[in-house]
Amino acid sequence: MADLSPKLRRVLGHPVIPMSAQEIAQRIHPFVDMTPEEVDELLRGEFTDNGWIVKLGAHDDPAKLASTAQLNKRTIPMADEQAQILERRLRHPAREWRLRGDLWMLSMDGLEALKAPTVESPPMAPMQVQAVVDSEWARVVHDFKPGETSLAGALLPDEFAYWFELVADECERVWNVRPKAPIAGGASGYTDAYEVALLNAENQKTALGTVVDPWYMTLSIVAFNDTDTGTTAADGTHVPTYTGWARKTVAGTDMGTASGTTGSVSNTSAITFAPCTAGTSTIIACANCADNTTGAMRKWGDVASTVISTTQTPATFAIGAYVTSTA
Repeated sequence: MADLSPKLRRVLGHPVIPMSAQEIAQRIHPFVDMTPEEVDELLRGEFTDNGWIVKLGAHDDPAKLASTAQLNKRTIPMADEQAQILERRLRHPAREWRLRGDLWMLSMDGLEALKAPTVESPPMAPMQVQAVVDSEWARVVHDFKPGETSLAGALLPDEFAYWFELVADECERVWNVRPKAPIAGGASGYTDAYEVALLNAENQKTALGTVVDPWYMTLSIVAFNDTDTGTTAADGTHVPTYTGWARKTVAGTDMGTASGTTGSVSNTSAITFAPCTAGTSTIIACANCADNTTGAMRKWGDVASTVISTTQTPATFAIGAYVTSTA
């Protein structure tokens, strides 16, 4: 099986629930610049030819859509709880646009393509290339505020991601090895279950719960969305498959403190996962969870596509690289 490029992996990793080309294009935009028409062409062409995607057709009834997705033997399994959440959300008038046009969903073959090992590298990396990558990474601004943050001598995360992909591809072509890149990204989407808890607490109906330190970060090889739960975050669809994978504890002191008009905070300590001792996985998402197994999933987000292998380990968010916001 051909190794998926970061661009193809990003597109294929999103329709873990039924999605249109328009929605996929919107969700991948921070990392991949593709129009809905280009995404649609990819879905109907290479992805369909390889059996990586399932066309569910057009649907105007969310209940029938959820049922169709669950009954199709080629799509990845969708839990009843996830199907019910999807149905409720799509009945809201503001989300009606998500039902327009043909809808697509990841197939089991597509999931296997995402899990397939990427091209491995020799243990000795070109140190000069790695030094340049590390130097450029130090210039990335992760908490950019228009009109407030100076970009003089700095890079935005998407600029670094685009540059790094070109450099890494060239390094691999010449040396047959890719330099390591720190994971970068953040969480800005609350899960449906946590949104309910926040609203009930806001309106003095139920307490949000006691503060429990630490929380647990999980990583994923496919995109998360607001219908995901602690259970789906821990299933075989999402979890990395490399040996040594485990969720990472994050203490409250590892994160900055929000204050004043600050709408986001980042990590003040590096978030470093256990090392990979065998296998490989490409990470494209992360989430904040209540415990290290299947506890409540509170918040999710996308990260820069990052390969974790025995030569690119451990998975790490450098200081300031993980940003969580209220946006």
